[in-house]
Amino acid sequence: MARKHIHVDPQDDELDNSPTFRPNDDTRSMHASCKWNGTEYSDGATVCSSHRLYECWNGRWVEISQC
Repeated sequence: MARKHIHVDPQDDELDNSPTFRPNDDTRSMHASCKWNGTEYSDGATVCSSHRLYECWNGRWVEISQC
């Protein structure tokens, strides 16, 4: 079964957001939730914004694909 992704607006600098990074970034926390435009998402959640797919991974958004 295909995984459904939450479609979101691009991050607004005026709102609370977790940082985004690429998978080779070594800065990590442990199983923390992520925020996107003030909304909190659990570790492992995925969102789609501007045709980019991000996964919440240890408190940071990881760009993993296109959507």
